[in-house]
Amino acid sequence: MPRYAITEKAGRFVAGQTNIGVGTVLTLTEKQAEHDVRLGSLRPFAIEPEPEPELAPVSEPEIVVPELSGMTVRDLSDFAERNGINLPSGLRKAEIIDTIERALQTE
Repeated sequence: MPRYAITEKAGRFVAGQTNIGVGTVLTLTEKQAEHDVRLGSLRPFAIEPEPEPELAPVSEPEIVVPELSGMTVRDLSDFAERNGINLPSGLRKAEIIDTIERALQTE
């Protein structure tokens, strides 16, 4: 059955029913709504689906790799920890840099 929304032009009664507010949706036959549609106190109500918003593809954040050779061993260890790179203990600076670079290339 068709649906109709009550407009601001409606009086106390709409299609033989008490007006309960602008925007209220009534389910009526075309015959029941015909007179009030002509008067403007009812308008056909159709729910149109809202368009889906276009979402940008989600990508993982890029790791900004600083110049590793200019960092201290402590800075290198902190960088590796923040980026989930496991560094075995006892590595020298060159080995730490090599481990970090290999880990970043596989991601």
